[in-house]
Amino acid sequence: MFASGSFDGYIRVWDVRNPSGSIFKLDREAGSGKILSIDWNERGLVSGGQDGKLDIWSGNGTKMGKL
Repeated sequence: MFASGSFDGYIRVWDVRNPSGSIFKLDREAGSGKILSIDWNERGLVSGGQDGKLDIWSGNGTKMGKL
């Protein structure tokens, strides 16, 4: 599994065994801009955006929520 950020402001989580589409996507606040950085570990991930804010997401490969 891996996560990707994009210019549309979404973080997508993918399963490499099924590359046809992402498993789910994480939505930052509206108008927050591009995703510039992601750091992922076994507890969740941290994302940084064009707006200069960090978001902390907790969960596993099937579901995540913003803290």
